[in-house]
Amino acid sequence: MFAFENSISNLLAAFLHDRLITGATILVYHSVSSDTNKTKLLTDSVCLAEFEKQIRFLREGSFKVIPLKDLVYHLEKGEQIPRKSVVITFDDGYKNTFSNAYPILEKYKMPATVFLAAGYIGSKGLFPWLESFRGSSYFDDLSPMNWEEVIELHNSGIEIGSHTFSHKFLPRMNRNEIEEEVLKSQSVITEKIGTIVRSFALPFSFPIKHHSWPTFRRVLLEALEKGGYTSCCTMLRGHITLKSYPFFLKRIPVVKYDNLKSFSAKLLGCYTWTRIPQYIFQALFKNYN
Repeated sequence: MFAFENSISNLLAAFLHDRLITGATILVYHSVSSDTNKTKLLTDSVCLAEFEKQIRFLREGSFKVIPLKDLVYHLEKGEQIPRKSVVITFDDGYKNTFSNAYPILEKYKMPATVFLAAGYIGSKGLFPWLESFRGSSYFDDLSPMNWEEVIELHNSGIEIGSHTFSHKFLPRMNRNEIEEEVLKSQSVITEKIGTIVRSFALPFSFPIKHHSWPTFRRVLLEALEKGGYTSCCTMLRGHITLKSYPFFLKRIPVVKYDNLKSFSAKLLGCYTWTRIPQYIFQALFKNYN
């Protein structure tokens, strides 16, 4: 599916050339692997060499890579978003975010936000959704960061955000469970890094409004507001304009199928069309049981 989406997006980019979107692009990464064999990687992974090419492309292409909090400030104040703005985010808290991605971000002086599934940080095992990789050569790559690594990221200027406490599917939870996932993760991370966490990212890709969870949007907002959060990123696809709501920010995924051509197309806004099939699939065909 990603390969097909990239093909269509590349065709759009060929016609658009330099007609860039007027808003901002929030990129979302997961694992940045040192393995050069793309076929072995998880779909939402990128290899280290490709990651550096992408970050270099942002630098040399005169994109304005800004912290997430700066983008949120523009939205809150209704101020024009700088042209060619890009925000870099990472979900989950993989060790290779620290060992592989962080040195590249430092090399090119790029700001970023790392969203942590706080309950697993510092654990010796794998994230539970990756148990099938236990004992493989990817164990170290896919294990969680420890708190010393998180603190180093924070001290270097990388923003640390919350990705819930236990990376569960929030829409199926009750009010108290949602609040605990939102606030406990914030409390744990804040205690470790010494700075109040204000940014949040939802795990999994799903519509905020759905007939199966009619009260979820309101309950989530109440929990975020109780914690004093200022933003919430989703896995819904799209780009950011001044009309975007800071608590349901759309992002563009970077995956193993991306090369510089498709990466450029995503920055141009040529991937935005995929929000339509994503919505149709999630609303009508995806089974969330």
